[in-house]
Amino acid sequence: MKKLAFTRLVFASLTGVVSALLVSSAVAAPQCTTHEKMVQLLSKRFSEVPKAVGLVGQTRVMEVYVSQKGSWTIVVTNSGGQACILAAGNDWEDVPDTFANLEPAA
Repeated sequence: MKKLAFTRLVFASLTGVVSALLVSSAVAAPQCTTHEKMVQLLSKRFSEVPKAVGLVGQTRVMEVYVSQKGSWTIVVTNSGGQACILAAGNDWEDVPDTFANLEPAA
């Protein structure tokens, strides 16, 4: 139960980040293509595979792709299948399971 609560907290945080990125998209337009092409691109060019997935509102899906070398990409796909890169970086680290047992601050 605690792990589920922590997972929800992480996805809620990521949803907030994604929302902020969507608002600032006028500053730096995200790179978009079909979801199928996006998955192929991330796999072939960066060796990234899906690590996490969550819903953004009722019509979008957010995915985090990560490689074993530590590169990562956040992709949001709309209901029409258009996938856009919202953020990417390096040095991805998984949170140790011991943090999953912590209660979030009230």
